[in-house]
Amino acid sequence: AFSSYVGDWTGLGIGLGLFTAALGWALQKPMTGFAAWIMIIVKRPFDIGDRIIIGDVKGDVKEITLTHIVLDEVGGLVDAEVSSGRVIMVPNSILFEQNIINYTNESDYMLDEVITSVTYESNLDQAMEIVTGAAEVVVDEFKNYLGDKKPYVRTNFHASGVNVQVRYFSPTH
Repeated sequence: AFSSYVGDWTGLGIGLGLFTAALGWALQKPMTGFAAWIMIIVKRPFDIGDRIIIGDVKGDVKEITLTHIVLDEVGGLVDAEVSSGRVIMVPNSILFEQNIINYTNESDYMLDEVITSVTYESNLDQAMEIVTGAAEVVVDEFKNYLGDKKPYVRTNFHASGVNVQVRYFSPTH
């Protein structure tokens, strides 16, 4: 009945070919998202509760669904490692196009840094002692988990003074 409506089998074949091509193009993102969901379930690049970066979006994984990853945004409009209060839904299909960085895959602690600028006339040794002591107070709370990872200082010289950088491991959350 359909071939009598179309006219001949060639028209039917061309019509079905165009229809399946359009259907394949329309379902490209959902199928890619489904494949990414399978990759998340099998490979486990991150779990619920992990802090991750996907492209330029940073957050704590709140939920993993068939089509999206739900993140509690970290940073965003503020320049800090704290929750912004916003929830971001990232389509799973993006996972094949963007880098995925997992802060907490190996450890719940990450390297942090505080930079303090002092003038050339300042006592550099005293400045280094002050920033190291402040970092040790912060790290002291977690010393049982960090082992022998202690704060350390680096300096960089600039036209207006010296940047004293103290680096230490801190919890990601």
